[in-house]
Formats: sequence, C-alpha cells, structure tokens
Amino acid sequence: MDIKLCGTISNMKQTIKLFQICLVVLALINGGCATVYKYESGKKEGTWKTEIFFNDKLKNKSQTVSAVVFADRSWPLRMEVTGTLGVSIASLLIDEFKIHGLLHLKKQSITGENSAQSIRSVIGYELPPEALLSAFFDEPIRDKSWNCRQDPSGKIEECRRLKDKFKITWADREEEKKKITLESDQFEAQIFVKDFQPKVLNRDRVFKLNIPSSYKQYKVSP
Repeated sequence: MDIKLCGTISNMKQTIKLFQICLVVLALINGGCATVYKYESGKKEGTWKTEIFFNDKLKNKSQTVSAVVFADRSWPLRMEVTGTLGVSIASLLIDEFKIHGLLHLKKQSITGENSAQSIRSVIGYELPPEALLSAFFDEPIRDKSWNCRQDPSGKIEECRRLKDKFKITWADREEEKKKITLESDQFEAQIFVKDFQPKVLNRDRVFKLNIPSSYKQYKVSP
C-alpha cells in the first residue's frame, strides 16, 4: 500500500477518535454528568395502602395516620388520609398543573399550582410534588436539582435534593411492601406500604374531588 495512503488513513482514524471523545465530553457537559439509571419499576399505575408515622421536628409532636394512594406514573395522584376509627382527615389530588386539597375536619377546600408551597397549604409543610411520585413508583427523580443513589441491584435507595437536603429513602423491601421515608428539616414521614395493587379502579371517580357545599374555598397564590 502506498505510504501516503497509509498516512492518510492513520490521520483519519485519529480524527475520528478525537471527534468521538469530543462528543462524549459534550454529552457530559450538556447532561450535567447525570447518572444513568438502569432500574425501571415498570409500574404505570397503582393503588397503595399505607400507614404513616409523622414526626414534626419543629413542634416535637408525632402522630400516626392511614393513607390510600392512587396514582398514574405521569400524574394524577390522589391521597386519602384517615385517622383513628377511620375518621377522614384530608383528601389530596395532584395533577401535572394543579393541586386540590380538602381538609375535612376544617371543612375547607384549597386549590393552587403544582408546587411545594401549595402542598404546604394542605398539610402544613413544604413537600416537593415530584417526591411523592418517585416514592411510590420506586424511581429516581430525573432532575439536575436532585441526586439519587441505587443499591447494587440497581434499585433506588435514596434521592436527595441538593438545595435543601430534602431526602427520600427506601428500605425494608419485601416484594411490594417497604418503608419509604420523606425527610426535611421540618418533618419526617415514615410511610409503611402494607399492600399494593397494580391498577386504579373507578378512575373517573377517584381522580375527581367533589367539593361539599358546606366547605369554604381558598385559592393559593403562586
């Protein structure tokens, strides 16, 4: 083979290799060096029956409630919270854009944008809405403001929001039963999943909140 041709081929190989390296570097820069998660839960929807132990760190008070959660992987999500003797405490419905809460003991209806601030108006504490979907669907939050970690099998075990250290952890897995902990500097909620069904029955009824006529209505400003 001609020496000049060999030299040309060698230069082309070096150029291609440099081009590939540049592509990798650009991908890392544009993607923020994001972690590649190999685990997907495969869940598209579901119904979870849970018991929640809630600790208010600021007031040093705690309580235990029960909750049933209905959700689609990409919204909506509904949570029905009950206290002792099955007394209904609150209903929370979140879709991609809005949050609607009913406080049954206070006879109040609260609506607002899909945000932690709106949830605070319902439960009294800021809670990132995306944390709820992540928690129940066992999947990382794919956002640069969060850092998630997996166990050796690839299952998610912790997500932490960088700006304020809000944390979600998964532990004590036994098939679909598990303990999910949501923790901030204000509160800690330990959610014990007792039962899971991979369907949401009566979807039209479940994903709609009817406001009783006796409830006062409030709207949370953004």
